[in-house]
Order: sequence, then structure tokens, then C-alpha cells
Amino acid sequence: MPYKLFLDDKRTPKRTHPYSKKPDHSKFWDDIKIARTYDEAVGIINEFGAPYMLMLDYFLGDDHFLGIDVVNYFVEYIMEDQSRLPDNFHYHCHTSSETGARVMSEKLEEMLKKIYG
Repeated sequence: MPYKLFLDDKRTPKRTHPYSKKPDHSKFWDDIKIARTYDEAVGIINEFGAPYMLMLDYFLGDDHFLGIDVVNYFVEYIMEDQSRLPDNFHYHCHTSSETGARVMSEKLEEMLKKIYG
């Protein structure tokens, strides 16, 4: 089943910009899986396959991992079998860390460039 993966140690999607602008009755909310830690995110990816949207925070509180670690795992997962990447894949970095957003975006864009040229 296609899904969106929301990675954030504290926030909820409905309280996170820009998603908070979506109306409560929007279908946007129907298929979101929430991960608070690296291990939860990896577990969701392994159980349900690649999400068609990644919604990413960089700092994960007390976890010893960062959002970039989840991105690195996701990229390895996809590069092992590129057919795992949904055709409509996209991502958004909602982190307050400009540096974190940049490194996660660069890694994902590098992967997409390798796959799509």
C-alpha cells in the first residue's frame, strides 16, 4: 500500500509547516506513517517498502541518529533495487536546520540523478 513516511521525534504532521495548511478532511492525511527514530523509520521501510513521499526532520532528539542516516538507509535500499522507488516519489525537509535540509536534499537528488540521469 502506498504511503508517506513522516520522520520527526516530536512534531506531528498536522502541526508541522507546510503540512499544517492542509484541511483536516484532506486525503493527504490518509496514508501517513510516523517514525520518531531511525529504527522506527527503517522498520517501516522494511515492512511496507519505499514510501512515495519522505517528510524529513534532521535532529531526532535523544536518538543517536539523524535524519541523514534515514536518508542514507533509504538511498541504499533503493539503489539495491531501483524498481523499489515509486514513480511519484518526492520529499520535503521540514527541519529547522538549513544544513540538515541541504545535506538530506543533496543525497536524495544525487540518488534521483543516478536513477533518472
